[in-house]
Amino acid sequence: MLPKKPHKRFWLPLILMLLMLINWLASQWHTRIDLTNEKRFTLGTATKKLLRNIDEPVTAEIFLKGNFPSGFRQLSSSAEDLLREFKEVAGNKFRYKFLNPDETIPGMEITYIDSLSAMGLSPINLTSRLKEGQQQQLVYPYALLHYKNKTLPVALFQT
Repeated sequence: MLPKKPHKRFWLPLILMLLMLINWLASQWHTRIDLTNEKRFTLGTATKKLLRNIDEPVTAEIFLKGNFPSGFRQLSSSAEDLLREFKEVAGNKFRYKFLNPDETIPGMEITYIDSLSAMGLSPINLTSRLKEGQQQQLVYPYALLHYKNKTLPVALFQT
């Protein structure tokens, strides 16, 4: 007589439970591995310390929401990756949102463009080719950081 084999039907629930455990652990413990030699995608010790010691909330408004060519979509994506990492370290003390500069400021009758222009922030006049011809659009590659009733503009793109 042959020895009894374990029942195959018990493997499926065991594998499902193992996958659920791995998924739960991955949601609780997040890490990012930076394989570049110069550690381009790793936050420095001083940056992490600064983010952990924020005493009042910091809000970042990034004006890269809209239909942009690939270069500015990549800039927006890179900015979001970095801001997500800032939020992960700082927790609830750091917030960010992407805004379209053409939108009106809530509770006011002016657009973000008017506000940015009043701060002396100049747009980039971007000409892109479409199937129908060319399109011109103004891009404001800036972020505004708000902290303790102060606002600091940050340029995200250098020409």
